[in-house]
Amino acid sequence: MTFFQKDNFRQDLFGGISAGIVTLPVALAYGVATGLGPIAGMYTAIILGLIAVVFGGTDTQISSPVGAMTVVVAFIIATEVSISGSIEKALPVLIVMFALTGLIQMLMGLFKVGANIRYVPYTVVSGFMSGIGIIIMVLQVKDIFGVYNSDYNSVSSILMHFDHFIQNANWYAFVVAGLTIAIIYLFPLLTKRVPSSLIALISVTSIVYFFNLDVHSLGEVEIHFSHFEMSFFDQIFKSDVLFRILLAAFSLAILGSINTLLTSVVADKMTHTVHNSNKELFGQGLGNFVAGIFGGFPGSGAVACTVANIQSGGRNKISGVISSLFLLVILLFGSHLAAVIPNAVLGGILFHIGLVIIDFKTLKKVGKISKADNFVMFTVLILTVFWNLVYAVIIGLVIASFHFMKRMSDVVEQDTNKSRVDELVNEVIGRFNDKLIRALIQLFVLIADLDGHTNKSRVVVENFLKGRVHVDQMRQYLDFYDDLIERQIQVSDKKAGLHKKNAMSSVKVLKICTQINTELESREKQFILRRLIEYVNNGSAPTIQELEFVDLVGDVFGISKEVVAEAKEIASSEDRITEESTRIIRDIKGFEKHVLIKNLKGPIFFGFSHRFLISMRNISEDTRAVVFNMSFVPFMDHSGVRTFAEVVQFLKQKEIEVCFSGLSEENLQLLRGVDLIPNTVPEECVFKSIEECVMWLNEPGQIRSSFSQDVDG
Repeated sequence: MTFFQKDNFRQDLFGGISAGIVTLPVALAYGVATGLGPIAGMYTAIILGLIAVVFGGTDTQISSPVGAMTVVVAFIIATEVSISGSIEKALPVLIVMFALTGLIQMLMGLFKVGANIRYVPYTVVSGFMSGIGIIIMVLQVKDIFGVYNSDYNSVSSILMHFDHFIQNANWYAFVVAGLTIAIIYLFPLLTKRVPSSLIALISVTSIVYFFNLDVHSLGEVEIHFSHFEMSFFDQIFKSDVLFRILLAAFSLAILGSINTLLTSVVADKMTHTVHNSNKELFGQGLGNFVAGIFGGFPGSGAVACTVANIQSGGRNKISGVISSLFLLVILLFGSHLAAVIPNAVLGGILFHIGLVIIDFKTLKKVGKISKADNFVMFTVLILTVFWNLVYAVIIGLVIASFHFMKRMSDVVEQDTNKSRVDELVNEVIGRFNDKLIRALIQLFVLIADLDGHTNKSRVVVENFLKGRVHVDQMRQYLDFYDDLIERQIQVSDKKAGLHKKNAMSSVKVLKICTQINTELESREKQFILRRLIEYVNNGSAPTIQELEFVDLVGDVFGISKEVVAEAKEIASSEDRITEESTRIIRDIKGFEKHVLIKNLKGPIFFGFSHRFLISMRNISEDTRAVVFNMSFVPFMDHSGVRTFAEVVQFLKQKEIEVCFSGLSEENLQLLRGVDLIPNTVPEECVFKSIEECVMWLNEPGQIRSSFSQDVDG
């Protein structure tokens, strides 16, 4: 962790100011949204932002009020005010809640539970964030329509009585909010160097002020710290009050921690660093504790502010300090300007923020995500919007856990009902079923006849079967080969010198090839053809008849002459691929150094994602290609799929080739559902087996050519 670097100070300065500019309108808007006022949002942004970056575990992260936390805080404040009767009477309870939130986060960091936050499934996070986005948007109806004398404050009541707001609307406020939203969306078309929300805030406020439009404004903003009657603290020690405090504090602590660590992952992705989760939680907790005492409310790492910092050059902790100091200067010398800011402007800014928070990317993929993941996501979303945010997350976690246990029990049941032979056949051979193996053996017998029935063909067959079938089943296939050879020898003796010509043109050859042709994909046909070519190049120069046989098989398979010729060239080279998968990797010069084969076993789910992401970020600089062997992955959830998308994107940025092997049909469709295949990883990089993948990587024009110079040099 680096606090200051002299050679990067200029970039850190620009990064900090940029982050402060992005934070300013958001802090004001979120402060108003909570009911505590804009000054509370500024306190949170300044105090939390400063302490979190100094004591946290992510150099470039900017902390401030965020949408999810603000909605929960607003809900808590509204509940306590309704119970106590006023914000003044509720203040002691709120201060204890917010301070306790920080203490819980600090304890989470000290007891090193930060990494365990990853066990929250992405479907729960997605549903919750989308629900939060909807809540933020709906709650801005009052400001957007300029109706403040309404008793409708909840999402459900606002939606049910939407006509009330239309009938009593202040259309000046509506135009102001609409203009704000339009500028936010359209200004980035001109430039992205200045935050569009800030431009909207300044420009629309100026229009309202100079034209003296009849819209509600914030009014005078006073700089003050929390004050309350000490006698109000007596209510804290009541059992029902303590329960509310603990429940609210734990909810805010968990939510803030999740949001913070997700933001840390974004920062890691952009800066190619690895954050310290536990240290980050301690810093966030300390910041929320102090901010709560001085009149702020809990916040967390903010994605938009963090991205602005990094994109502007921020790389060290000093950039976060500069951001907080910038906001402090604005608070001390420009707070009087906030009095003229229209509520409709802040409503428009928050409406846009709510829209951005909604996880549209996942919602668009509803048809391509498993029904169970969809059920979890929409359950959390609906419960968040219409019931209780805290309970929504808890119920989502319970449902996701039960689903995971069910999937695991299904996998165990399948494994217990499947023989080892079948398992090996399905995992390694894939589409190479018994019929196809026997057909290929018949081709080897025919070409052995051309070779004068030497033992060379039997060695090729044995090598082909190794690692693909159980040893007992391999014995059966070899007996089948021996029986066919004996029959072929008898036929050859009867036909004397004519047997070779007849073998080349016989209906039997065409029948076998046609059978294989109808049941294999293009890449699998090429795989079989390479086996035949390897045979004819094994030990001695191929005969004309053997090459003609190969050409005949290629013609029946519909493989172009150019591809056949290329395969012949590869097979005849000194580095041609051998039959055994274990030898392939060993025999290719430089392969082990430049190609990483990642063998994944077990389900890829929400608990696996973070560790997998971290491990892939530590990949060797010499790596030119990564092969993910998925043969032993029974299923993936949406969290795992998204992690793969992040990992692949990271590898592509480093110009590393990515391949998949052994994907089940279900897992393949999941990766296609998020457009990872074929948009990021093309179909040609998806293989049935490791052997096929390695063969492809060793072909001319693929990964082998990219490191051959390094090896030979």
